[in-house]
Amino acid sequence: MKKIGLLVLILMLALGALGVGYGAWAKAAPISGTVYTGYSDAIFVNSAQMTGNNVCYATAAPAGDAHTLLVTVYNAYPGSTINDLPIEIKNYGTVPIHVTNVEYVSGPLATWSYSGLTDSPIVAGPALDGGYSNGTISFSLLSDPSVITENSTISFLAQVDYTVAVGP
Repeated sequence: MKKIGLLVLILMLALGALGVGYGAWAKAAPISGTVYTGYSDAIFVNSAQMTGNNVCYATAAPAGDAHTLLVTVYNAYPGSTINDLPIEIKNYGTVPIHVTNVEYVSGPLATWSYSGLTDSPIVAGPALDGGYSNGTISFSLLSDPSVITENSTISFLAQVDYTVAVGP
């Protein structure tokens, strides 16, 4: 019986010491820190011009704050097609990005496609003197003459879709 009492006493002292140690550790080990995050900022840069079907031609230029691309087709006719109009995207952010697509926002288009570097990250920052992605857009206008008349000028907007590049 004496052995059980002694064992209980030792166990109580051990648990008490454990509680005191935990309390001292919890009060004496504050952890604080600051987390800095980056940002991404993909914009269209430069202007381009392309002739389509030897009749109409198109231009692409940054619009507004350059997050939108203004595409204008001159001398258009129903069903006009422009292939491989060059565009250039730059990342002015602080983290690398992957361009996933360039999509048209609005306009009388029948087809639209983007071809460019979607698998390689665009490096970050204007100070790196890099971070460009070159690509092309191809599209055709609607064939409906009530929407597009011959020799007309048609404009529409496009925007870049991208994700932050994660990992090496």
